[in-house]
Amino acid sequence: MPTATATSLPPELWLDILPHIPYSPSNLTTFRLISHHFNALITRHETSLVKGIKRYSIPLSTAKLYPDLPLRTSRSLATLHARQETLQEVARAWPTIIRSRNESPGHEGLHWLKGRYEPIFTAGLLLLYRLQDTPFTPSILSPNHAGFRNHNPTPTAQLALLHTLPPTSQAPLLFVCLASVKILRVLGPEPINERWCRGDVEVRSEVEMACEEVLLESGVGVFVGLLGVGGDSGKGRGEWALSLLRAEIARTTDRQAPASFDEAWVPVPSTLISALRSALATKMECRVHQVVTKMWQVLSGTVFDDLGKDEGMMARVVNGEEIGKGMRRMGF
Repeated sequence: MPTATATSLPPELWLDILPHIPYSPSNLTTFRLISHHFNALITRHETSLVKGIKRYSIPLSTAKLYPDLPLRTSRSLATLHARQETLQEVARAWPTIIRSRNESPGHEGLHWLKGRYEPIFTAGLLLLYRLQDTPFTPSILSPNHAGFRNHNPTPTAQLALLHTLPPTSQAPLLFVCLASVKILRVLGPEPINERWCRGDVEVRSEVEMACEEVLLESGVGVFVGLLGVGGDSGKGRGEWALSLLRAEIARTTDRQAPASFDEAWVPVPSTLISALRSALATKMECRVHQVVTKMWQVLSGTVFDDLGKDEGMMARVVNGEEIGKGMRRMGF
């Protein structure tokens, strides 16, 4: 009797076997490299294979953390896998983060991030991913328009998302921007590190505002890259993140430069960080300069106490669902 080989088995059998093998992008690549037959099989039946992998390897609770990432292709599965690994990298680095202290006298360390603020930070990171997944619909002036000064496109869909989120989602998103800056002041490279232009309040303010903007624009990879986690594999990511930050600092300076006399006045596109602050101010019925205080009020609610233990609640925060406020803690 002839011996059955891998290539002689019917495709239906392999499509039933492969989803039961623990998923990783490298495992899928390995199967593609076995033979031209396997590569063609996976390519031809990608849709049904992805459905099977989702069923057996991707918990529904995990998929709900990325509501705007459609898991229909092997590429989107690889994206989700990479994001989960990145969140794990941040979690592994967290003990080092909270033990770190500022060099400048009079500045607090990062020990206050211990405990209940770690899952809030994670919720903020997931919201950054959601903002990144929002379809980019630019609204930009024509280069031929009088007064055009090479502005970035205004991402209207992302601006709309910021305004539709409830305060219980806006607050963690603003928190992750502010907390990331505080972490990178201590552990990040120049120019975000507190050593750079120490004492120059105006320059420091511009750099930190640019860091908040680039986090909202380009996502979690910027924070992880500037933080320098991931060993040798993180070096390229760090250079990429630093180049984005420097480019955003240059744009911040350009936004503040006055137009020349031969240019018609053109409204500068809203930044994402200013839109986030404005959106939270609108929801909390306060002035923009009061939003940080209001953010702390929202985050002080006891409803956030179990965020790290309840994946369902984490998903509701990321999805922009109302979760209530709970009782407010004293001292906020």
